[in-house]
Amino acid sequence: MLDKKFNVSTDGEEEVLKTSGEDKVIETSPSGFSTEKDRTPNKRKPLIKKNAITHNPKNAVKIEMQTNFNKPNLTVGFYTKHAVDLLTSQILKKKSKATQKMGLDSFDKKCRIVNNAIRDDNPFADSIIYDIENLIDIAHVEIKKATLSMEKETERFFISHDAGISYDQDYSCSCTAEWNNQISYKIMWLIKEVDTYFNQLSLASRAAIITEQTANSSRRVIKNRILNILHYINRYKHSNVTRTDIANMTANAKNYFEKQGNNLILQSSVLIMESRGKSAPRISVRPKNKLDAETLEKLTNVYQHLKNNEDQAFHSEVPPRVKTAF
Repeated sequence: MLDKKFNVSTDGEEEVLKTSGEDKVIETSPSGFSTEKDRTPNKRKPLIKKNAITHNPKNAVKIEMQTNFNKPNLTVGFYTKHAVDLLTSQILKKKSKATQKMGLDSFDKKCRIVNNAIRDDNPFADSIIYDIENLIDIAHVEIKKATLSMEKETERFFISHDAGISYDQDYSCSCTAEWNNQISYKIMWLIKEVDTYFNQLSLASRAAIITEQTANSSRRVIKNRILNILHYINRYKHSNVTRTDIANMTANAKNYFEKQGNNLILQSSVLIMESRGKSAPRISVRPKNKLDAETLEKLTNVYQHLKNNEDQAFHSEVPPRVKTAF
């Protein structure tokens, strides 16, 4: 049997815990590692000294790689089925024709292709992500305004009728978020805002504050707004054209411009890397997120042409994408 009494003695900065019988001696050193006396310490661990910072380059690289591949383990609750439907793709059959309703899951898969193209210095893919982020910001403002308006309308109704409301509501669905791209998380949080608005519409409709037709109409407008954002990723058409190719006007670049025609998506500010999406990945050949002087000078004419088209589209009723860039 082991004696449970311990004698503690201190020798300098080392604490030695001794037990009676055949117990092993455990030493606690100032470095912070505890080892059994009859075992050799793990030499691969960096020793930590007091008032000093130790750096292990191999460990730093390993930790950085593991951090990059780590994904947050998120579970998000939703009140309405209408919002949950925006997370998953569906095949809609109308008579003999079948169409796909884009969901966030399909968007996330296609976004990986676009992000890979961005890393290879593709300005068209870069413009797609930049445009989507702008659409997200616009939708966020619109949804916030609609939610606030619905709250005020409900409040006015209850005050004028000397009424109030209390309810115990649980989520109708919870989803585990495991997206591969940062912009997919942004859209998920946008859909969560939509879910709150949809829930308000449902409660107001049940209490006869608004009609069912009004609720459905308001829901359809916001739902289409989100679907337009999700479907925008399909506007990217694969190419190997880089900013350097455009600067030198290679045959590959010219063919792509001619092939896209009026459907070309390329922002002038994105082309010269003056503007980029916040969630866009780093470009491999441009780690400083900046064009070199030679490439920038060669892109001046192309940039000016795109800028003129954008300015003309802004001051007219013609959408920016209708005018041919080249």
